[in-house]
Amino acid sequence: MNTNSKTVVSLLLIAVLIAGAFVLYRTGYRECWRCSRADFFQRGLEFSCKEDWEYKKRALKFIKKAADEGLLQARIFIAELYLEKPPEGYQLSFPEKISCLKKIAKADNKAAAENFIKAISGIKGKISDKKLCYNIGLLYLAGIIPSNDPVSETRKWFELAADAGHLNAMKWLAALTEKRDEYPEAMKWHQAVFAKTNDPETAILIGDWFMYGRPGISRNYAKAMDWYRKAVDIIKKTRKDASEEELQIALDPVLVRMDIAKHKAGKTSGDVITIKYHIDGGLNKFIVFVEGKPDAPVGRVVRQKGGIRAEIEKDISLPEGLPREKDGFKSMQEGLEWVLHTYVTAKHGPGKLFTFVMKAK
Repeated sequence: MNTNSKTVVSLLLIAVLIAGAFVLYRTGYRECWRCSRADFFQRGLEFSCKEDWEYKKRALKFIKKAADEGLLQARIFIAELYLEKPPEGYQLSFPEKISCLKKIAKADNKAAAENFIKAISGIKGKISDKKLCYNIGLLYLAGIIPSNDPVSETRKWFELAADAGHLNAMKWLAALTEKRDEYPEAMKWHQAVFAKTNDPETAILIGDWFMYGRPGISRNYAKAMDWYRKAVDIIKKTRKDASEEELQIALDPVLVRMDIAKHKAGKTSGDVITIKYHIDGGLNKFIVFVEGKPDAPVGRVVRQKGGIRAEIEKDISLPEGLPREKDGFKSMQEGLEWVLHTYVTAKHGPGKLFTFVMKAK
């Protein structure tokens, strides 16, 4: 065999080896040799939407194998795949992949429930996946996962979801506990909803509970006023583009409540603090003085090109969380009210009722 022939044979041998290696790699990848349960799951997801039915069958086989080996995501996937129809509000983990495999998996709520139960039983320790916890609660509520006490099971899972920050779970718990007259618990969840949404209607509801009391919640007009003020601040902030008439219509229900709370507080206790103040300056800039601190201002309000800004003087000590300055006010009066409220809250603490009286210098 001459040199040229040897070269050709060598090249052919190399080509055969490369082709063989490629075929071996493709076969190994398709069959998932030496795969971990996580690899089986990921390979199954990858194959699930391929047009070839053999790939779909292999995808289902791989995901089931991952589920049988205890992978939570895979077990939930199989359970969701068998669901005839998810409950309203339920969020599928991989909706597109599940839709692709629906073509080869028959819907069966009983099989779905069995897989969900296996998934739940395999969970170790505290769950931080708020979507999963909420979904499981919905399954109990809808009766898809059987239980002798579905409401208690739902509540347990919604509490896990709510503790992890799931808003709809918080709302459901607030409604359930209120319906059951568990008002202190309902108050906890209403306040959690407000902390997440800054919803003025929620603030008004909480203020009403403090105004009129509920079983387990004593009347507290100062706290009612605090919550009504939160609602007023939010309404003003979120309706910057509203006309004066529209803004007044939105504020009236809260302002009426504030007047009632102030009247009740003054009538039943002596916890309304009167603050006398005066201002010095002009239409576009003034400084604010209060009785008891006549020689130095507590704050100032300034109209600038970018809008109206108010600030508290640097010598006033503010607790953590109270801002020293704020802008975006619609009027100088709003800025003045902010200065006074911020100052008296810093001096007397939150939860007090104040009435402000302007006096001559």
